[in-house]
Amino acid sequence: MPNRMAFKLDAGGGALSASAVPAKFVGPAAAVHSSGNAAAVLELEKDTFQLLNVERAQKGLPALKWSEDVAKVARLHSLNMASYSFFSHKGVDGLMVDARADKLGLGAWSAIGENIAYMRGFQNPVEAAVEKWMLSTSHRQNLLNTQWLESAVGVAATGDGT
Repeated sequence: MPNRMAFKLDAGGGALSASAVPAKFVGPAAAVHSSGNAAAVLELEKDTFQLLNVERAQKGLPALKWSEDVAKVARLHSLNMASYSFFSHKGVDGLMVDARADKLGLGAWSAIGENIAYMRGFQNPVEAAVEKWMLSTSHRQNLLNTQWLESAVGVAATGDGT
């Protein structure tokens, strides 16, 4: 099983790292999957993922591969944080990222981690989230972990656009 990393821009296997960023600026959580917002959400996810790989490349680390399996974990937690107005590594069901990954059938992994950030009022929430993570020692260490081979980003929003 490959090492994985997911990012949830509510905007984290071998080893898995999941990250969440509740960005709450796209539109209602229920509309995240509508045709109008789905493309914007996917673009935010991919932009964040690409920027994380830029950070890794600048440190001489290999790029991470996108994983739809990891994205499922990231997206669900982000959607729950946006829908239920909370911001925590502990899910709405009380589960941490390792248990959430298991519950969603992610499969075998040897390590797991999660970064979360709440993005409200930023003109460029993607850059702001990655910058905040890189300025935090523990978040930066997680993002630049050499164990990780795969990653993903999940994005969700609340009804008031925050």
